[in-house]
Amino acid sequence: MRIKEVIALTGLTDKTIRYYISKGLVFPNNNVSYSGCSNYNFTDDDVKTLNRIAVLRKAGFSVSQIDLIKKGTNTKEEITSLLEKKEAEITLDEIVIEVLKEYNKTDNPDFCSLSDALESKMNEVELVEEKEIGRAANIAAIIIISI
Repeated sequence: MRIKEVIALTGLTDKTIRYYISKGLVFPNNNVSYSGCSNYNFTDDDVKTLNRIAVLRKAGFSVSQIDLIKKGTNTKEEITSLLEKKEAEITLDEIVIEVLKEYNKTDNPDFCSLSDALESKMNEVELVEEKEIGRAANIAAIIIISI
């Protein structure tokens, strides 16, 4: 089936499907036309794979994590690492939600006090990766700026 049919079946965009192809997550037959355009021909299995990728992306897995999972080369250590990262993300999300709930009660929320509140709360929690602190602060800052 052609890419337009796959878009209709999966709800993914053309760009997203082509990105997953470029990353080696799905391998449709590629017939290059005389003009040099790629005409992909997808199988039912390709569509199932794309739907599975979409589920994992919605669950928060990165493309590189999906690639590792899909290849099936995961060691127990890699799975444990994925689990720890997901737990850290959940912990951070819970912190952000808690702080935002409290913050929503204030009359004049501002960037500095939100950032300070998040930093204070995050310092109370042991995180798997230090870079995740920046991620949570950025998410909260984006949310408060858009209010």
